[in-house]
Amino acid sequence: MYSIQALWTAAHHQLDILFVILSNREYRVLKHNLDNYRQRFEARSDRPYPHMDLSHPVLGFAEMARGMGVRARLVSKPEELHQAVRDALSVQGPYLLDVVVSGKTSPPSSGSTS
Repeated sequence: MYSIQALWTAAHHQLDILFVILSNREYRVLKHNLDNYRQRFEARSDRPYPHMDLSHPVLGFAEMARGMGVRARLVSKPEELHQAVRDALSVQGPYLLDVVVSGKTSPPSSGSTS
């Protein structure tokens, strides 16, 4: 979410870029850093992670990309990834793959490929 506007720029200039988002529905790296911080200062590590989940509502990166003129596909099963990458690389212009991966605390919701 830090630079989603880059999709519009890629579409505007028809850049051959494959964007791959590993969508874990959370700011996992921030949670990891917080766990390290807590451990360093001997704070309880079982406390919640305020405002670090991106699941209510679930962000639809493929839908956002299409809204900015970028072809996109949601990949929710590992066996779909190889073909999705091949398809994405076979077209000109920008393309986004929204690859759902499991989060720290819960598995990803199952979704269909679009």
